[in-house]
Amino acid sequence: MRPIDVGILSTIVFCWCVVLGSDSLGTTADYPTSGALAGKADRDFMEYQCGLAQSGILECKFTQLSIRKSAKPKDLAEQKAKLPEIEKEFREGKGLKKSDCKTFRTMEEAIRSGKLPPSADKDKYAKFVANASPQEKQDMLDGLRSLVKVCESPNRENILRMIETQHDKKSRTCAVSANNFKAEFQSVDGKVWVQTTKPHGPCGVVTISSFEKETTSFNISFWNYKTRKVVTNKKADLVGNLMKCSDLDETEYTYGWKSETFFKGCDYVKHSVF
Repeated sequence: MRPIDVGILSTIVFCWCVVLGSDSLGTTADYPTSGALAGKADRDFMEYQCGLAQSGILECKFTQLSIRKSAKPKDLAEQKAKLPEIEKEFREGKGLKKSDCKTFRTMEEAIRSGKLPPSADKDKYAKFVANASPQEKQDMLDGLRSLVKVCESPNRENILRMIETQHDKKSRTCAVSANNFKAEFQSVDGKVWVQTTKPHGPCGVVTISSFEKETTSFNISFWNYKTRKVVTNKKADLVGNLMKCSDLDETEYTYGWKSETFFKGCDYVKHSVF
């Protein structure tokens, strides 16, 4: 399966901006109206639409599109560090069930031979075989083989191979999510519009965001955007003491008006609510 061309998403957004006459094409207004933004760090995208209220407050609606890998290199390192613990659980019989192992063997044989698995729906299985790409079939076969190996001999080597096989597929799987939110901004000097929220939640999180005007040599103006969260109560805990407020992300994220094309290396795509 070909990797996702995130540039296609940029092109769609750009063309939509042409129809709307957005800030992505340059503006003479003293405030952002509508446009598309490309993230510099996470390589995500945002669209915004803003209107100036009579009070002088800039009211904006954002749609953020994120495309992130389902697994990172550090995840594999963390799993490897737990190998002794995982191996112990398998030795104590807390690993895969015998019924699961039987299913894995049956599925592996069916995919490898092309035969219909026992008790499988003939039409549904035929549809799966017809729609699955060679890469999908190979990844499924590799995953099943690694599980069968662990079933046959749950030693550290086989467990590690299973973990690496699962991580490899996850590292080629991208989670796509969309997030809609609103924000209000106040003008600083006509070139900068700033949002500062009140402290929220037990961590006292304050969101600080801003639009900043960039004027080119052709005297055409565009708007860039940046945002960050400030944790004012780092001694508190979140989610039943499972996470500390001091662990929350306070990184500043910047977004530019220039269209970007990013390589993501996605063989698989899945929807995510986060």
